[in-house]
Amino acid sequence: MHLPLIRTRSTTRQSSRHRVDMPCEVITTRCDEPELRWASDMSADGAWFDTMSPLSVGEQVVVCFKPGIWWRADEISVFAEVTRLCRGHRVGDDGPGMGLAFVDLSSSERFSLRSWLRPRPRRAPTRRVPRRMDDIMSHVAATSPFASRIG
Repeated sequence: MHLPLIRTRSTTRQSSRHRVDMPCEVITTRCDEPELRWASDMSADGAWFDTMSPLSVGEQVVVCFKPGIWWRADEISVFAEVTRLCRGHRVGDDGPGMGLAFVDLSSSERFSLRSWLRPRPRRAPTRRVPRRMDDIMSHVAATSPFASRIG
């Protein structure tokens, strides 16, 4: 018997990700001077930054960027929150980095960004979470130090 898929906002991607190679300025609470960071993939909801020094999950930042070719709008400056970290230790990881979710992107900026990203190559999601409740339960049972007592 299979249980239903788990679909929550945290496990369901809202927008498609696209490969980019875009310089962005990131302003953190630690430093008022903008730091140059490179986004390697982006969606209308956020971006992934390859970095050897990721910030902490939950940290608020300001991200400024201007997509290159065919971008006719102004530079985008948006508040973002660090939602995901990768240390680059697992097999298949591209390397260390952090995922940021855009917090206050206007609907016109979101539409423009989505239109600009559309022709760029898509990037498949890499999130590694169990998709079914029975997968979660079998994983919990297998990794639990109490698995022998639970039976």
